[in-house]
Amino acid sequence: MKFTVVSAFPVLVAAIFAQTATAVVRPVKDCTNTDKWDVVVIGSGTAGSIVAAELATGSPDKCVLVLEAGKNSGQVLKEHDAEKLPQSQNGFFEKSWTTVHESPETAWNTPGTYDVLNCWGGECEYGWPDRRALTAKIVGGGSSINGALMQYPNLETWDAYPKGWKFEDMQPYLDKIEEKMGATSYPSADGKHYNDDKGSDIVKEAMLGIGFRESEDAAFFMPQAYTMGIPRVCAKNGRRTSPASEFLAPALDQTNIQLWTEAEAEKILLDASSTKATGLDIVLKGEKQTIKLADNGLVVISGGGIMTPEVLLNSDIGPGLKVDNDAVNKGLTDKIVSNAEFHVPGLKKYEISPPTQEHQDLYVEKQSGPLAQFGPLLAGFIDASLDDTEPGKKNTVEFFVGASQKDDEVKVYFVHFTPKKDLGGGTFDRDYTTRSFKKAMDVVAEAMGKKGYEQTNEPDKFPLNAMNHPAGTCEIGKCVDENTLLLKGGVTNIAVVDNSLLPEQAVVHSVFSLMAIALRAAGILNNFWGEVQIQNDEL
Repeated sequence: MKFTVVSAFPVLVAAIFAQTATAVVRPVKDCTNTDKWDVVVIGSGTAGSIVAAELATGSPDKCVLVLEAGKNSGQVLKEHDAEKLPQSQNGFFEKSWTTVHESPETAWNTPGTYDVLNCWGGECEYGWPDRRALTAKIVGGGSSINGALMQYPNLETWDAYPKGWKFEDMQPYLDKIEEKMGATSYPSADGKHYNDDKGSDIVKEAMLGIGFRESEDAAFFMPQAYTMGIPRVCAKNGRRTSPASEFLAPALDQTNIQLWTEAEAEKILLDASSTKATGLDIVLKGEKQTIKLADNGLVVISGGGIMTPEVLLNSDIGPGLKVDNDAVNKGLTDKIVSNAEFHVPGLKKYEISPPTQEHQDLYVEKQSGPLAQFGPLLAGFIDASLDDTEPGKKNTVEFFVGASQKDDEVKVYFVHFTPKKDLGGGTFDRDYTTRSFKKAMDVVAEAMGKKGYEQTNEPDKFPLNAMNHPAGTCEIGKCVDENTLLLKGGVTNIAVVDNSLLPEQAVVHSVFSLMAIALRAAGILNNFWGEVQIQNDEL
């Protein structure tokens, strides 16, 4: 028989095997008819999918329940089942992507839907109404609907984290995520990169003209200023992937884990002393019910930077509440995005609403072509350091270009990776970000101007919009213990694992960092029961 050691401390476990061989082999438990759960994970998004899967496989004798408030996305279904999927925003996929819709593909598996899939609040079934940011109520969460750009984080990303969560601690988990997710710059199954003639090549040539360097990994591995490249995205064989497809879906083949969709967690129930969670009040497909935790059960909240503090506050956990935790719902940060437009005579937009029949046929038959391409086509990085940038810190603005959606126009987007916190209580220092964008936009405008392309928006007037990477609302080391991930304030069996933990915005797109955090957190939580867990598998 073959076994796999699963632990957050592999060296320690290997030593135990070598010296004592006392670790216990546990069969996979059948939890089909259980009425008490050892683990309840709230949310099946980027972090929740990884944590749930790793707990189910790492602790196979525990019953794991995943609660997802939304419907399925198709990423954990064995077959296409429209009855279990939400309708796309305004029905664009069902009405005008007819050939793809009638195939086994879904709107959340088809990369080309990226530009038209996102929606705000109650505008679609998979959005949360009346929330402060674009949130994803669907299996896979944000990584099922956004660009899922994979950028290996710079060393300084980890500077604000507590001991035990620095780069040297996180590197093994980052490398494991890179291997597992298989991020690629060429998502089309035929290995080609599409739509470069829809604007990104023009910007690339302009930036090369002022000294920027292009390389294969520039937009992936620890991005540096004055470099650019083709971003990597989460896709395999022409289909979008996410932690839901790569972690959660395989784990659901086991009998000790269940995924309940349309199951919204309203409140975590506490015992009389407010030191232990005993169950949860939920709404399952419109019906209220209570689920129970096992005596030594664990609740893991992975609702994201907006939803997690809501669940905590509704459960009397927060500043001055039954479980007094002053860091709950404090410190919200977000990256900020803006854009500039340039007039490029003769440039033809990419037809996406709807896509051509030729492109639909190519995607359905071969999982190739423009509909297998998604996310930015080019990304680069600008040092936007200002006089009041903190000593020793970078001030980085990313620029990226997608396929043009308007004839004769290239739109260049800018993301402020390193916003300052607003001491007045906002999510960012507006003046600092405005000046940072202005400096970065001037660099791109200079490059485009030298090629004869005029900026059409007023250079000093540009939007400041949330990037929808909300973070910091249950900061690691303040809101949760950095060694156990359990909430501070006296409660013993509630953990938080999601973007809420981030003490600062990652100096890259957040999803790669968050996946690694979730993977390490799952290893720690697998030791919640004080045992070395062994899974039947290959050694």
